Amino acid sequence: YRGYGSDTDLLEIPGFILSNDIPYEPSHFWGLGYRWQAGTPEWLAATGRWIGLSNIKTGVELLEIKHSGLQDNFETDLAYVLELTQLELWGVTLKLTIGYGPSVAHGTPSYEDGPDDNPEKRYKFQLYCLYETEWGLRDYPSVALVYKVHHRSGAYGLIAPPHVGSNFMTWGLRYRF
Repeated sequence: YRGYGSDTDLLEIPGFILSNDIPYEPSHFWGLGYRWQAGTPEWLAATGRWIGLSNIKTGVELLEIKHSGLQDNFETDLAYVLELTQLELWGVTLKLTIGYGPSVAHGTPSYEDGPDDNPEKRYKFQLYCLYETEWGLRDYPSVALVYKVHHRSGAYGLIAPPHVGSNFMTWGLRYRF
């Protein structure tokens, strides 16, 4: 993966993507991830069918990242992922995935926002959230292009104070073994 920092709030990102006006900053990372498919719990599959998502799949993703630019540190993320749906049109496939789990910064995550009452304070342990679209070709199911919003957050004060964290707009290449 290759990610670029964006000075946005998470809820602002869809509007910036649609307007093609994302405010990038000189903070970026390279990352390598591995995703294991896991059995989808029956209650989750049944809930998905009930709301019209008939093929929910689950997995676990481990991601190791090296930041550079406005911060210089490593980051490790582990997320439980839900592949919500797969669409196909004219041989092009689209998968929508979300995931959540712990994120640990090794070193100081200096690019991230600090809390309102102490803007210089940084938090190494936060919540990792991924919101992803995966584009592929039906005839080549092992290879796909991925666009992901990589978000670290205090989880509205559950892990760290509110308004703490960062957002990266990320492109990647996925290969399935």
